[in-house]
Amino acid sequence: MPLRISDLPVAATPLAAGSLVEVSVPTGTQPAYQSENVLASALVPVVFASAQIPLVNTTAVYSAAHGLGYVPCFVRGVLVCLATDANIGGAAGQELDVMSLVFGSSTPYGSPFIYADAAEVYVAFPTNLSSLKAIPLAGGVFQNFSSLVNNFALKFYAL
Repeated sequence: MPLRISDLPVAATPLAAGSLVEVSVPTGTQPAYQSENVLASALVPVVFASAQIPLVNTTAVYSAAHGLGYVPCFVRGVLVCLATDANIGGAAGQELDVMSLVFGSSTPYGSPFIYADAAEVYVAFPTNLSSLKAIPLAGGVFQNFSSLVNNFALKFYAL
């Protein structure tokens, strides 16, 4: 059975490259390796998932401490739908990638960017959330997002 990203520990202490770890195989399955010891550098990196961060119309930059101890090679920001929202079409628990959001008045322009350092992950919006527009999850025309900040929270993933 292949290893899925959801099977990985969240916010665990990263292993040093070259460390040995013991791997157990579920009963009734066959291992894809010959030894019970696997080099940690051959394992998929630890995944960080932040807590949900409340959105504020007047805030343009958000961040969260990831605790990985290194600059992550992959960072993703999502807006988690907290309650069903008719304008965007989101149901509670659905995630909307922040990179799919645009800013502008009548003509959308600009998009957020995500970056990280050895301590934190960040998302910077071109302006505050009062100008945010999003394509509904079911498709259609851009919808104003500023009145919907109470229905969504920001969440980061990093590895």
